[in-house]
Amino acid sequence: LRQIAGICDDIYHANLDESIPYSFGAPANAFDDKTKKFLLGPTRTGLTCASFVLAVFDFAKLRLVNYSDWPPPGNDDVKWQELVLTSLREKRRKFPHLVSEQHIGSVEKELGSSARFNPEQVAGAAALRGRRPVRYKAAKSMGKNIVLHLRRQPIVQSPKPSLWGRVRNWLHFK
Repeated sequence: LRQIAGICDDIYHANLDESIPYSFGAPANAFDDKTKKFLLGPTRTGLTCASFVLAVFDFAKLRLVNYSDWPPPGNDDVKWQELVLTSLREKRRKFPHLVSEQHIGSVEKELGSSARFNPEQVAGAAALRGRRPVRYKAAKSMGKNIVLHLRRQPIVQSPKPSLWGRVRNWLHFK
């Protein structure tokens, strides 16, 4: 965790001058290896909060999820992306110096084509101690359990504990 905290600090300081835009871009290879600056360009327009977390772990060579296993966005994901775009347009209207028309155009092009990494799925992938990178179904299942736990609802299906968890349980019951 100290390594991740150090990387976060480095990324923060490297990107002070230019913030990382909010968009639906892919988290893989999002930062320059030497400068740690966000690699903004024609094919990289920004990150969501969840994809930023994935990008940080990816930069630390601790890839949490199997990106190729993630499904294309569903109807709910596209609706969410449209709400984000509406919010960006509103922000542009109120604060034109913070959001450019070019950025809004780039985000529009990503609508419906960029995978959605939900925060609970990213948390689920980080919580699973098994083989990484984690596949979509496992991250989604663990993410649902995390949400249920936070809402204090019974967990539907408990995930398979890690080897250490199984040993700890075995010792506890002896």
